[in-house]
Amino acid sequence: MRDRHGGAPNMERMFRNVVTRRLDTEAVTPLVTCYGSSPEERSEFSARSFANWVDKTANLLADEFDVTEGDGIALPVLATHPHHWMAWVWLTAAWQVGAEVSVDGSGEIVVDGPDATPAGEGIPTVACSLHPLGMPLTTIADGVIDYVTEVRGQPDSWLGVDPDPGAILWQGLTWNDLEVPADDARRLVCPRTPQEAIDALLAALPGGSVVSVPSTWDAETQRAIAEVERVTA
Repeated sequence: MRDRHGGAPNMERMFRNVVTRRLDTEAVTPLVTCYGSSPEERSEFSARSFANWVDKTANLLADEFDVTEGDGIALPVLATHPHHWMAWVWLTAAWQVGAEVSVDGSGEIVVDGPDATPAGEGIPTVACSLHPLGMPLTTIADGVIDYVTEVRGQPDSWLGVDPDPGAILWQGLTWNDLEVPADDARRLVCPRTPQEAIDALLAALPGGSVVSVPSTWDAETQRAIAEVERVTA
């Protein structure tokens, strides 16, 4: 990410332009590979399939929850499961509609993991199953919305418009501040914080890919996965 006081943005490396270029040139190559609680729980997404989940989720935000540019979205799932693809999809979808993301604050909607409980009266609370195949929850708390069940019926392409470049997205940063580093490596990451998750996703967008594993995995397991996945950095 660019320092927001660092001058004019590099248009070639701005987030939205990098995403468009990736989808135009390398849509079917792997972008995100995510492991769940064990090495057997593996999910892989091309740039196109990841963008499809993002577009459907952005449409869900806009159509079902009336989220618009400038609204706040709380994503505690990004704090509790920073390595998981569902958290990354929600983050990117929130940015797509121009919403400001937090992980511990209030918002128009709250998105958490499978054990989510209602956030409060009048605040929609969504639970993510974290299932490797994107399946819905089998049990859910009363008053909580199942993400997968709701998102499946949404259109596959974003029906809204791009937010204003000055829209605040994360910790005071705007669309103009989101510059993507030039990188085409295949990296293994084990994000421990939301910021580490964001950095990992941004680094993969230009032409690389990211293999994301839980930070609780030991070094030996990480090395084994790195070898299987043929990471290059």
